[in-house]
Amino acid sequence: MENLVNQYCINPLLLLKYRWKYFESSRNFSGTFSDTLLADENAESLLINYFRNRNFPGIIFSEEILKTGPPLKMGDKYTVAIDPLDGSMNFMRKTRLPYSALITILESTSPKYSDAIATAVISLTDNDLWYAERGKGCFYKGRYSENKPIRCEVSDKTLWRNRESFAFIEIYTQRDAEIRSKLPNGFFRNLGSAALEMALVAEGCADGRISSCQKAHELVAGNLLIGEAGGINLTFQGLPISDLEYDFNATIPSIQACNADIAKFLLKAVS
Repeated sequence: MENLVNQYCINPLLLLKYRWKYFESSRNFSGTFSDTLLADENAESLLINYFRNRNFPGIIFSEEILKTGPPLKMGDKYTVAIDPLDGSMNFMRKTRLPYSALITILESTSPKYSDAIATAVISLTDNDLWYAERGKGCFYKGRYSENKPIRCEVSDKTLWRNRESFAFIEIYTQRDAEIRSKLPNGFFRNLGSAALEMALVAEGCADGRISSCQKAHELVAGNLLIGEAGGINLTFQGLPISDLEYDFNATIPSIQACNADIAKFLLKAVS
């Protein structure tokens, strides 16, 4: 199938972005968990129907689908990972903190991370979009691109200079707090949307990222975005993420970095 990234990653996410305003304005949004769940389910339904209506030859995975049954199987050529709302707490709080949606396509129904061939991440709070195709690069299109995609190449563009630099780090446990204590003060950031954090690493806006329990469906998108931008994705043991078997339900301690020096620094912090 030609042009997967446009037809099955970018276009459905742009449709979701257009419809998102309707999801919010068509109901009396009170900032509750049930409202957030409803928005998540509506967004997922829109994306699932996009693939179903086009008879996409693959298996569709999404968190809401798996809560009630098996993934949606429409073929045996591709695996599709969907997250219709990444950053649900930000959405629920009714603040300007960002939240996003993502789609990744893998060229196998028993894939490794390296089988990801197309992905896109869109911010649902503004016009930012990041996308990547395996072997063709990573690109940003949005507020700062004047409607022309900008190629993301991060390995030689990092600002890795002490206080001028930072990495995202998600803190959930005492172990995470210990990791945080090894990093300079300027490093601590957390947007509340893992997909956006990894997209910003791919764009070169951040130097790296640490998560001790990264969800696989976000990681597979970030792995392709950052890898195609020239960055590095590793487990806490220093193994390439691309070598791992992909499991939608898995969580993986991982780091993302713009270059080898940053990766070495972050690996030392988590060791």
